[in-house]
Amino acid sequence: MLIKARKIRAFSFAINIFMPDKFDSQPGEYYCVMPWHGAFYTSNGMGACCSWGDLEKTTPMKFLKGESLKKVKKQMLSGVVPKECTYCHEQEQNGFYSTRNLYRDHVKSKKWFEPSRDLEFKTPEVLEVRFSNLCNMQCRICSPDWSHLIGREVQESNNPTLKKFYEISSKKVSEDPLQEIPDESVQEIIELAKKANHVFITGGEPTIHKQTIQLIDTLIETGSAKNQTLHINTNCSAINPRLLQKFKEFDNIILSISIDGTGDVANYQRYGTKWEVVDANVRSLGDLKNNSPVIFGDDVTNPIIHTVSMGVNLAVSAYTVLDIDTTIKYLIDVWDYCKLSIGVSVVHYPFNPITLRGECRKLAVRKLQAAIDLIQDKIAQEPRFALYIKNSANSLEELQKLQQTLSQPEDSSLEAVRYYNNFIYKPTLALDQVRNQSFEQLFGLPLDPPVLPE
Repeated sequence: MLIKARKIRAFSFAINIFMPDKFDSQPGEYYCVMPWHGAFYTSNGMGACCSWGDLEKTTPMKFLKGESLKKVKKQMLSGVVPKECTYCHEQEQNGFYSTRNLYRDHVKSKKWFEPSRDLEFKTPEVLEVRFSNLCNMQCRICSPDWSHLIGREVQESNNPTLKKFYEISSKKVSEDPLQEIPDESVQEIIELAKKANHVFITGGEPTIHKQTIQLIDTLIETGSAKNQTLHINTNCSAINPRLLQKFKEFDNIILSISIDGTGDVANYQRYGTKWEVVDANVRSLGDLKNNSPVIFGDDVTNPIIHTVSMGVNLAVSAYTVLDIDTTIKYLIDVWDYCKLSIGVSVVHYPFNPITLRGECRKLAVRKLQAAIDLIQDKIAQEPRFALYIKNSANSLEELQKLQQTLSQPEDSSLEAVRYYNNFIYKPTLALDQVRNQSFEQLFGLPLDPPVLPE
């Protein structure tokens, strides 16, 4: 639950260009390109995409040639929603933009391949890999699955509230917090990556993974990079000149940067953030983008595509929503510098902002209005900005819908109050104690205590 919310918008800044509906479900189908053209591999197992339910503990080739993937394909073609696809189906049923939608739109816009409906093995066109949960940050909306430092923190603090929280919301913390893909599977992944159209590397923090550098170097040495898109999802903490030079070897680079706040708010949500380093690295990536050639387009009606595409994924949580206007102001300033795209993802439970109560909820409404005003003012001044904020996921509408929801009376049922107490109030105070941080000092008001209904 935590993980999928964090990763769902990895492609959220991709431009959605209309094409025929061959990528969509035909009558009697529930179609998605990923079981045919995708692969997702982590230390936790293998699936066709990052929203795949029940990852299989197997090697990449065994999964791709196995009966379980073939069964999913058959179910989709017969109109059955496979259990592995439940997350996307529920997202769509609730009006959210799913991973299935996201890949469909991204592949359409890039025109990578013709969609297949063949049941047999095909080398993946889109390969996403998370080599390790090695990370240099401890995000409050993350879990031990994707940050070994969180696992270590839970073990070393021996805080019963945190231990219970992560066991319920994620899974039991492993005895060894650091989890990595076995070496033999790394080699299979590298061989698959050589033939892939789009290689997407996430983490943990992929820029500090030795396997990431190994993969990038191999793609460059074999010449594969000249015909590939390399997509990196990064917290922008470990960008260096050598890495920037490697990026230049690829036909196309997509840089997805996770920025949810600035200054102390950034360090509160993404504990371990050195904001001045992140800001400097954002500018360095902006320089890389600014110095890349433009392929076509120069206005709102004709999309701009660079050999270096750069976008920010802004995860709006119960914490970052309380200073979102400052974050939007910063991102507009960066847009003025390097024309990056801005994708907004409203984090789902347990850190969805709608869980906020009392005065914090009211503050969130005011901050959202300020952020919306900043965006609308910028669009009025420079209409082209709409292209970068109104993408396939429509970030402005996301903020407006969230503000409307938060403006409604909070759920005062016993179930809602207990949920807030167990998944927001207690864990927040526990992390504040362990990390020597203070919600109240940062945001200027205390986190509202749970009040049981009479």
